[in-house]
Formats: sequence, structure tokens, C-alpha cells
Amino acid sequence: MERVLILGGGAAGVMLASRLAGLLEDVEITLIERSARHAYQPGFVLIPFGIYSARGCTRRVEALLPPGVKLIRAGVERIEPENRCVFAGEEKLEYDFLAVATGCRPAFEEVEGAREALHSQVHEFYTLEGATGLRRALRRLRSGRLLISVAGMPVKCPGAPLSFAFLAEEFFRKHGRDVQVVLSTSEAEAFSKRQVADLLEELTEERGIEVVTDFPVEAVDASARLVSGPKGELGYDLLVLVPPHLGEAPVASSGLSDALGYARVDRHRLNAPACEKVYALGDAASLPTSKTASAAHIQARVVAQNLADELSGAERSASYNGDAVCFILTGFSEALVVGFDYSGVYRGRGPLPLLGPLHFNRVTRLNHAAKLLSRWFYWHLWLRGGYFPAGRSGI
Repeated sequence: MERVLILGGGAAGVMLASRLAGLLEDVEITLIERSARHAYQPGFVLIPFGIYSARGCTRRVEALLPPGVKLIRAGVERIEPENRCVFAGEEKLEYDFLAVATGCRPAFEEVEGAREALHSQVHEFYTLEGATGLRRALRRLRSGRLLISVAGMPVKCPGAPLSFAFLAEEFFRKHGRDVQVVLSTSEAEAFSKRQVADLLEELTEERGIEVVTDFPVEAVDASARLVSGPKGELGYDLLVLVPPHLGEAPVASSGLSDALGYARVDRHRLNAPACEKVYALGDAASLPTSKTASAAHIQARVVAQNLADELSGAERSASYNGDAVCFILTGFSEALVVGFDYSGVYRGRGPLPLLGPLHFNRVTRLNHAAKLLSRWFYWHLWLRGGYFPAGRSGI
């Protein structure tokens, strides 16, 4: 019996396991994951504002996996693709096919002084601990300067810091607090897609959000409440730091990765060119597209089909074109939806089950409702192997 080993029980890993279980028979599928609970990470940015709770953003990993998928509760220690084996906990696991879905991590050590003050004077929303702590910090801030600092690239879900800035501005305004919201980024524009960046520039000016571009951050001085880099210093009263995100250590040391620890893959087939029988997807993969759940669920479909093709002795038939959809919340009742692939930004409308057409590159209330509904799709459709189109004709 052929053995398929999936590393990681995040969005990409669970989606792939579910999809493979529906496609393959007489194949042993094993998923390795250290954590007992799976987290809905797109919801973390909403926890600080009380829109979601920490409990509503997690589920037991076992409850999400289809029958027949074996779960090993352990951390991945070492990957040896040349020997087709993985060491996890105290086990050595051999495989015929490997799928790397280990995700990525916010590398706070890349910003001097950040780790020492993390969750006390330096805040973040990429973990449950950080998101819940940030909720308390926002409630305490009565006046001053909130700085959301994107210190360097790459980061997962580049739209999340923008969503946080818009939500924070409305939060403070509605509570009558004199807080200036500032968003700094290491990039030349607030968003990598020019058409979207122009629209976001108009929106931030309208809401009074100060945007500082081309400002990489190398250090945090928590006692002086300053961030600094080659372009100078920025002061704050409350800091939300978005550090560069790097690949996980076992991938970085496996010989499969690029310089940032992401697994190198063919951008269309998602297989590792340097090693047979290995695929990578989701946040763990080195791909020129956003690291989001929407991208992962399309990639899981591609990897599952190509792996099934290989098992049957056929040529890989599925191709990933860089499709991703990003919701940017522009407040508590409206949102912007951005879609893109390797060739450019989507325009027009995209169908969404139950709600109707979404308007790309426009701020609407329907887009906001779709963002909140996407959590239901995530738990009940995407993680279960379900799918609806994501592309220029739909999302």
C-alpha cells in the first residue's frame, strides 16, 4: 500500500488530507501535527475587536479529518527527502509521497528588541495569545498613537495589517478616543497590486489613517516607544508589529527550501523539482502569491489531483495559476475584495454561494458579509475537501 505523509495540520494540510481521502483508495494517508487544536487564522485579526472569540476560531484537529486519515500528534523534527523519511517526535516515518504543509512563522527575532517585549509592550495578531492580549491593550488605549508596523517582507495575508488599521480607526472613533492610527510598511506602497494600492490610498486618507511607506523596521526600543530602521524612527503609544514571516526550521534544513526557509516548488504543478515524490503547498511553499487560506484551498485541490495522477502512473494534469482572494475589512460593516493570479488583478464580479455576486476592487456591505460567512465555508466546506471556483469567473 502506498504511503502519503502530510506535514502540518493547518489549513493546507487538513484540506489536502480531506481531498486525498475522497480521491484515493487503498492508500495510507498520515498527517503529522503537534497542536491539539486547529486554528482559523483569518479570524485572528477580528478577535481584538470582539467580533470573533478565541473559542470560535479553533476546533480539535481530529474532528476535522475524514475517516481513514491517521493523525500523529508530534512535531516534525527532521525531513530527509533523499531517504524518503521524516522524524517526528521519537518516530521515524517512511513515505512514498510527501506533502509539506508546515506553514510559516512570524520571525520576531528578525527585529531587534521585539521578542523581549513580545505580548507586553510589543503586540501582534498572528497567534491566539497575541490576538487576545491585543484586545485588552486596545481597550486600555485612550489617546495617543497606534502604530501598525509591517517591518519587512514576506508576510502571510498582506491585507491583514490594512484590515486591522481600518478596524482600529473605526473602533477608536466610535468610542470617542483621540487615537491616531498609523500604518508603516517596508514596501513602496500599502498593497503590492498597484490598482488596489491607489484605492487604499484614497480610503486611508478619507479615514485619517497615516500611511508611511518604504520604512523597513530593524529594531524596537520598547522603553522609548520607538521603532527604527535605515529610514529613521517612528514613535508610538501602542505598537502592533508584523515581522517578516519565515519557513519552519525542519523545512529550512531539509535541502528543499529557499533562503527564507520556504519549500521550493514548481509554481504551477506544486511539486519540488529538486526531489521526486515531494509536494509543498500553503504558507510553506515558495510561491509568488499571497499566503492565505483561499490560496491554500485551491493549491490543495491541485496537489491532490497531481499526486493521484502520479499514483496511477499518469502525467500530472492539474495546474495552479496563482489564484488567491483577499478580503480587506475597511470597517465594521464594509469590506474590499481583491482577487488575483499570476497574470494580474481580477476585475468585475465573482459569484459566491448563498450571497450572490461580489464586486472585486470595490468597498461594499455585501463583501463584508461574505468575509464573515467565509468562516462557515472554511469549517464546513474547505476543510472537508469541498471547493468552489476561485478565478476571474468566481472566487
